Amino acid sequence: MTTRIVVLGGGFGGAFTAKRLSRRFEGDASVEISLVNRENYFVFQPMLPEVAAGAIEPSQIANPLRRMLPGVRFYSSEVESIDTVARQVHIGAGDRKHLRSLPYDHLVLALGTIVDLSSLPGLAEHSLALKNIGDAFYLRNHVIGCLEQADIETDADHRRAATTFVVIGGGFSGVETIGELQEMVDLVLPHYRNIRPEDVRFVLVHSQARILPEVVPGLGEYAADELRRRGIEILLNVKCKAATAEHVFLSDGTTLATRTLISTVGNAPNPLLKTLPCPLSRGRIATDATLSVTGYPGLWALGDNAAVPMADGTTYAPTAQNAIRQAHTCADNIVAAIRGGAPKPFVFGGLGKLASLGARSAVAEILGFRIKGFLAWWLWRTIYLLKLPGLERQVRVALDWTLDLLFQRNIVQLKVFRTEKVDRAHFEPGEAIVSEGEIGDRFYVIETGRVEVVRQGGAEPSRLATLGAGEYFGEVALLRDLARTATVRALEPTDVISIGRGDFAAFARNLAALRASFEESLGRRLADAEVR
Repeated sequence: MTTRIVVLGGGFGGAFTAKRLSRRFEGDASVEISLVNRENYFVFQPMLPEVAAGAIEPSQIANPLRRMLPGVRFYSSEVESIDTVARQVHIGAGDRKHLRSLPYDHLVLALGTIVDLSSLPGLAEHSLALKNIGDAFYLRNHVIGCLEQADIETDADHRRAATTFVVIGGGFSGVETIGELQEMVDLVLPHYRNIRPEDVRFVLVHSQARILPEVVPGLGEYAADELRRRGIEILLNVKCKAATAEHVFLSDGTTLATRTLISTVGNAPNPLLKTLPCPLSRGRIATDATLSVTGYPGLWALGDNAAVPMADGTTYAPTAQNAIRQAHTCADNIVAAIRGGAPKPFVFGGLGKLASLGARSAVAEILGFRIKGFLAWWLWRTIYLLKLPGLERQVRVALDWTLDLLFQRNIVQLKVFRTEKVDRAHFEPGEAIVSEGEIGDRFYVIETGRVEVVRQGGAEPSRLATLGAGEYFGEVALLRDLARTATVRALEPTDVISIGRGDFAAFARNLAALRASFEESLGRRLADAEVR
């Protein structure tokens, strides 16, 4: 009988759990290990600010999970739902149009966090995040694009807005991001002859009394002094109140004209956790000291998804170093549960904290020692280089750092985004545009041609409707969050335009006439389907 272990998430917690499990069960055909992650790579997040600043190429800090985890079955997909009673995980298959079920005997929750800025008006729409490689790559190109715009701008106010860069959040991510970006802009600015150094402005907005509250006050004060020495403004005890495409509004009444707002706040628990019947503590699943979820045998949680108790009654912070070591404990306890043995509690006091400030400066607390300046920066790079999984990636990053010392920063702006938000597609007669049972992810409007709406159930397919130019379909699955209730097939050469679920929801939610039309159409089509 095969024992099935499914790990959800390919970050520090998930990837390192699967890696240790693979080693512990190597050669054991009775155990099947699977990992589900949206991307097919593991990203080393501590180096994202250097990717955004152009010191490291984006692909250098991404490890292919298939290569990193030999012996582990990998599924590049979104997790749609978890059934803890039937012990199944439902994932999207075939570009998320179909569901696939993965049965499990042991399930590890390591899905990480999401960014939720919905409580701050305009921040979700107008701020840039730095959570993954795509964010870092986009941010780098955006900053270079701002410099290009400013160099040809004749209006002084618009030029200053284009070269004003605002970062929200003075923790590790915010400090490292603004430090690296300031260094990059300082290095490339000589190539932009029409931008004066005094036109460039970097502003760090932090809601607390000092930046880097995670480290001792002395190191936090050193970091603030170092950033200010390089011309970075630090606004303390101030929050972002709202944002538009051109301005940031702060709680002290200050308004900043900017085209670049970077938010490093707003981390929220993965919403999938709320769908589980497990007890939560501040959005994280409450576990015992062994990382097991009490009352749910075979269910484990760690990292950002788990509230793991400490001896003093508090819980462990959701940091990378905790997640890596929790992964080892979790894997070992799963082995004990399968092969027999006593589970071990997770106990870890932490090795230290490091924060890069850019420009070859950093602060560090390591084993009780407090280090700052160049030595801390050298330690930061050395320690994280050694932690980067895979010798190949370590060599590539080391080469990038060496080349960065010898040559100028690359200021090529790669515009890889598509210019159109609305998708268009063509279908020939007989081709299915959507199929019954698929996950509803798009809304369609017919430009030219005709289609038939067919219900596949029963001995013979039944035609529900024939639609032509100007008519639409696909709203039923989106409005009711259902699988597709029918198949839509082209009767003649047909062109359609489509929009994704999120854009459709925004239109339907905010345009009253459109919403009423959709609801009327929905009721009519559901009634027709019942009659048939």
